[in-house]
Amino acid sequence: RLFGKKEFLFNKSLNTEKFSMIPMHNKADVKSWLNRAKDDFRYAQSGIEGGFYPQSCFISQQVAEKALKALIYSKESKFEAQELKKLRTHKLLLLLKKIESEGIKIPESIKSSSKILNRYYLPTRYPDIPDPVKNYTEEIAKDALEKAEKVIDFVETQLKK
Repeated sequence: RLFGKKEFLFNKSLNTEKFSMIPMHNKADVKSWLNRAKDDFRYAQSGIEGGFYPQSCFISQQVAEKALKALIYSKESKFEAQELKKLRTHKLLLLLKKIESEGIKIPESIKSSSKILNRYYLPTRYPDIPDPVKNYTEEIAKDALEKAEKVIDFVETQLKK
């Protein structure tokens, strides 16, 4: 057996047994994605204030990811299963490709910001992943947050069109 009785009951109470991502396809859901991105933005700001620079860089990546997903969901009312599976990525550049496939021009500043934010997804959380930054500073964390804010601004502009 994989789990003892206690572990099974614990996992069942957390509803982790059969996790699946529920497709979101209406304007309220798009708002939910964007609001979560904005909440994460404020969370990253407080992380910087507390000196949690690597964590703030990771959350900044998450801000951009959630904002981009809000934009993608706003453009299509229904996704095929295969297409939905592709959206379960944390790779910002893949999300940008999907947005471009919808006919939206991505400014170079958003592409370059996303490329940098992508670097913060794994090494900021796992000590056994090679990290090109090694020493996260307040300046680096603030730069990551600024890049995430650019992505949010871009998405909000697109959503108004």
